Amino acid sequence: MSKKTYSQYWNGKETINIEEYLYNKNNDIIKITTFDENNNIVNEENVTYVYDKKGNWTKKILKDPK
Repeated sequence: MSKKTYSQYWNGKETINIEEYLYNKNNDIIKITTFDENNNIVNEENVTYVYDKKGNWTKKILKDPK
């Protein structure tokens, strides 16, 4: 698991977000969770991959679990 913190500016207001990444055994991101500065979940996405017969991913699919 890893995390990234970033700022966004919208209409003169700064928002701090934290993204948390969960990985599979191939070290590909399988879930992205975004938190606000108060640690509330603001977005979640599940990521699935289609692999070729050599094990290389050929397609990445993002899904909102809601």
